[in-house]
Amino acid sequence: MYALSLTAELAGVTNLRPNDTPENPFHYTFKVQCTSCREVHPNPVTVSRFDTNEMSGSRGEANFVWKCKNCKRESSASIKAAPTPYEQAEPARAQNVLEFDCRGLEFTEFIPEGEWLADGIESNSKFEAIDLTEGEWFDYDEKAGEEASAYLLSRRNELMFEHEMPLSDQQRQRVCTCCGHIMLLGQGSLLQVKAEKRADRGQAAAPGSYLETPS
Repeated sequence: MYALSLTAELAGVTNLRPNDTPENPFHYTFKVQCTSCREVHPNPVTVSRFDTNEMSGSRGEANFVWKCKNCKRESSASIKAAPTPYEQAEPARAQNVLEFDCRGLEFTEFIPEGEWLADGIESNSKFEAIDLTEGEWFDYDEKAGEEASAYLLSRRNELMFEHEMPLSDQQRQRVCTCCGHIMLLGQGSLLQVKAEKRADRGQAAAPGSYLETPS
């Protein structure tokens, strides 16, 4: 499971979000990489949560299906739910706005093209057609009599646990993109720890969740 995490400085507005409805679907733009051979697609790709594409071998459907030209492997990605509005905060902090399931690929960069929406904090004014392509937006809230703005500080994809806790940097380097397990180096062996272990309670994974392989 991955999540698109944004950090933005908002002034005078909150609930920054893509304009993403069945009548007006948002096409999320990413740079994509194959996790099998690490080949990067030469062009940005777009993904809509309202699009469905068939996977080969009658393996179902996904919002995005891609066959790597280098290794010929097919991969897919699906957006799990509607985007979560980004709320104004002081200081600005990272917030997950979109979750998606990736199989065999990784979105390496998010390009904020498309139409965004926001609400005035005090006036509840509705701001539409916000363009964040350049990473910033400025307007004026006539009801509140003040400037409204948004400035993207960072945008990145976070690999997530099933229970929505982000992986540490060390775990991120060793997660298996095929089975979703975290790979930990042991003495003369490789241990696989299931990503859904109960880390939220600070408990060690059950003995049955460790699979030792020959060194």
